[in-house]
Amino acid sequence: MNLSIILRSINRRDEVSIITIIDSKKDRLINNGYNNYPFQLEELLYEHELVKSCVVGGITDEMVGGKPKAFVVLKPGATAILEEIKH
Repeated sequence: MNLSIILRSINRRDEVSIITIIDSKKDRLINNGYNNYPFQLEELLYEHELVKSCVVGGITDEMVGGKPKAFVVLKPGATAILEEIKH
């Protein structure tokens, strides 16, 4: 996992070193001069029938600023490829 995502999130680590992302330190990403709000992207992902849970954070990109990065957990038994979730 990209360490910059962990550092910009509010997270906790359990006794077996599993990191759980609880919240974002920033509520807005600026990408190419546009405001992107992670919660809006999360709401879109939750509309997908295969998505059980998700979190959207930002990664630093020197060209565009902050780029959204989504982590998605599918429902039990579900399989999907990236293109299925993106559409």
